[in-house]
Amino acid sequence: VTAVNGPDGTPHHYLGQLEDITERRLAEERLHASEERFRALSERATDVLTLFDGEGRTSFWSAGATEALGWTPDEVVGRLAMDLVHPEDSAAAGRFLVELASAPGAALPFTVRIRHRNGSWRVLDSVCRNLLHVPAVRGIVVNSRDVTEQRRLEEQFQQSQKLEGIGRLAGGVAHDFNNILTVILSCA
Repeated sequence: VTAVNGPDGTPHHYLGQLEDITERRLAEERLHASEERFRALSERATDVLTLFDGEGRTSFWSAGATEALGWTPDEVVGRLAMDLVHPEDSAAAGRFLVELASAPGAALPFTVRIRHRNGSWRVLDSVCRNLLHVPAVRGIVVNSRDVTEQRRLEEQFQQSQKLEGIGRLAGGVAHDFNNILTVILSCA
């Protein structure tokens, strides 16, 4: 308490209290740095990173998801994840989500076709982790990679192997037929 005389000569008393907030400031700075690090990692990741709530609605859509699938976060956040799943895959995806939701902490692989914004379909290899029980997350974290081109190349390779096999078979049949014709011509 300090006494100070006012303009009229009467003493004024001021009461003050100081509090050391250094620790709180440091904690806030660490939290801010941690948030910035998470944001930088999630926004610059090349993988498709999404988060679905317990009802299957999209609650997070990464920049990598936008890059791979064309949809912006504004277009998909709040929508059911199943809205983008290929109709032929929807039954299996539904069963998978029920299985995953019943296993807190589980991480399961899953491959699914997802509609790109341009109407085409992309094949995503995913690992889905159930973190619905974790208060800070309360969701299913899905980390996916677009393997559409890889699958297309694998199919082309399988086709070329089939054609090679057919070519060998045809060559073998022609060789055998030529041997039979040689015997017939020799006898004739």
